[in-house]
Amino acid sequence: MAVAGLGWLAGPDADAAGVPVPVLAECLRGLEQVLAVHTAARARILESFTARRGFEDDGQGSPRTWLTWQTRVTRPAAGAAVSWMRRLREHPAIGDALARRRGRRRGPGRPGGAGGGDPPPHGRAGPRPR
Repeated sequence: MAVAGLGWLAGPDADAAGVPVPVLAECLRGLEQVLAVHTAARARILESFTARRGFEDDGQGSPRTWLTWQTRVTRPAAGAAVSWMRRLREHPAIGDALARRRGRRRGPGRPGGAGGGDPPPHGRAGPRPR
């Protein structure tokens, strides 16, 4: 359901040019909340996957290489996901707050902020060359 909704927003049927600016602003705030929850969910699942060494089942040596290979994200995006996993392991209250969408300020290195380790919104830079 979430993928379908985001797909609609990203697709040609969503006429953002005709939407009032306050509605666009609210949509952007909502998308940032989704990104925060996504970051917490991915970190939690990746933590369990890493603890159980699931990446080794596919012959990979680390969760970063597994993410790059299996999910086809860029190396920097995979590295950012692993970094968030480690941050939220060390600070579970922050992960809980992100999961409940109770983030406070946004800035560099924070989900929904600019710069500093944030993965691109979709975590992809296109298919890798073979």
